[in-house]
Amino acid sequence: MKRKLNIKVVGNIFVWAVILGSIIFLINCSEDVTPSLYDQVGASPPPPVISDMSPAQGLAGVTVITITGSNFSPVLEDNFVYFKDIPANVLEASETQLIVTAPNLVRDSIEVKVAVHKVEDFSNIHLYKLEAAVIEVFEFADFQDPYAITSDLAGNIYVSLVETNSGKGIKKLTPAGELLDFAPKGGETFYNGLKYTTGDVLYGVRGVRAIFEITEGNAPATFAVLDNGTAMLDLDFDENNNIWTGGTGGKIYRVTPDKDVKSFDFEPSVNSIRVFNNYIYVAAAGDNSEDIWRFQMISSDSLGAAELYFPFSANFPLISTKAITFSADGDLYIGTDNSDPVVVVYPDRSFAVWYEGVLAPSMISFAWSTGNQLYMTRAKSDDGSGGETTQTIFSVNMERAGAPYFGRD
Repeated sequence: MKRKLNIKVVGNIFVWAVILGSIIFLINCSEDVTPSLYDQVGASPPPPVISDMSPAQGLAGVTVITITGSNFSPVLEDNFVYFKDIPANVLEASETQLIVTAPNLVRDSIEVKVAVHKVEDFSNIHLYKLEAAVIEVFEFADFQDPYAITSDLAGNIYVSLVETNSGKGIKKLTPAGELLDFAPKGGETFYNGLKYTTGDVLYGVRGVRAIFEITEGNAPATFAVLDNGTAMLDLDFDENNNIWTGGTGGKIYRVTPDKDVKSFDFEPSVNSIRVFNNYIYVAAAGDNSEDIWRFQMISSDSLGAAELYFPFSANFPLISTKAITFSADGDLYIGTDNSDPVVVVYPDRSFAVWYEGVLAPSMISFAWSTGNQLYMTRAKSDDGSGGETTQTIFSVNMERAGAPYFGRD
């Protein structure tokens, strides 16, 4: 039996088909008022290209590197430079050059690449070598604490060593890494200041009113006795082999090789002393202030008036000075207890933090080698994470020579 098709149903289907077709037609023919993300961005620009890096190798965390190439962004923040997976600090940028500070990563062949914002691909990879700027010269035990240091022409370091709060005399640390006995303990727990002179003779001060002479294998001998109420904390030689020393008690002293003593009034407490370019420089603590002062050496018997060389506390409040030294070109380096513990003061009196983020506090003694290495004693301190850094000695590549050490050089 044949069934009749429901004309009403067919009609409804036809109407809906027409409506649906019209909608599809309108969608296909209408202007695209919301273009896709791909259409907005368009094709990705060409990737950056590294063609050269200068210098050819550098010091980790220190060296400023120029990357030459193409397709960089002139907008500084749009460039990202990676040494392996560690980002470098980008200092300057143009389309063909990026200037960056090397990250603190020590490795022979580091993969360096550049990314640019809104560019899909990284650059090519350039291999780069970063050497350590700071090397621990000896792995002291947890119970060993080095204090004052000095060095000779052969690269040996002489160190006043404490073990479990007991003085152990002077040790000699060789370039081969051997820690040898040099002189037995005297009355000291440790020396605050040491200086090497020719003939393997050391002179030291230890917070009492005297200078001590130290020779290999012998207990320290008293070289000169100073005024009552004074206590010496550091010493240095001038080119005539006179010793200049200072500490607490309101005086700076000159002691000749034949032990003639002359004093000069200076009220602040002297933390460190250095002879440079015919001046006596001191890091000194007064009332609520620590500053760098200097005195012109008119003669061994006469000093000029105290001159404020660098107002340290005005620039670094609540920070203590511990040690000072000079490079051959006249830069003054100040060891402190700051989180970045070394400050450099240039001859024009401008200043900066030295090797920011690379060194840890506190630096308490300096001794420059005959080359570009500055030896630094770092005291124990809080490492910022609930632990404690060890007391140790570092060799720091300063990329420049030190000023002469009179008496040694």
